[in-house]
Amino acid sequence: MSKGGFGGGAWCVVGDFNAILHREEMRGVTEIPYLSQPSEITEFQAFVNTMKLKDIPVLGRKFTWFHSNGRSISRIDRAFVNNDWESSWGNPSLWILPRSVSDHCHLVLHHNCVDWGPRPFRFNNHWLQHYDFKGLVEEFWRSQSISGWMG
Repeated sequence: MSKGGFGGGAWCVVGDFNAILHREEMRGVTEIPYLSQPSEITEFQAFVNTMKLKDIPVLGRKFTWFHSNGRSISRIDRAFVNNDWESSWGNPSLWILPRSVSDHCHLVLHHNCVDWGPRPFRFNNHWLQHYDFKGLVEEFWRSQSISGWMG
């Protein structure tokens, strides 16, 4: 890692960072004071900025970690992308799923689908057996208006 980011290429970094970016990402009574220290928050923000990462916006729940005492919650699990990743994959979003066995919630990264071009033509030979197949095809062909050098 360098001061200008991870280097070339598309990067997506997902995990438990054990840090929050903003004070409002933690609620309740905490027995883990280092998470809410301004210096820890500032240091994590500096890391994100130095590495030129973008925090992916969350959908659904807001917090990803629940203290075992049930009195503290925070968002210490997250996903970051760089500009190259966003250019290739589109604008991502992050779903925070309900907590199950772990004290952390599962994260699901969602991105805009890549445009692979037109969908391939698919044909089921059974359609030829349909009583109205020929009529439907003829009707469709008659309704088409072709202009330009092909028309």
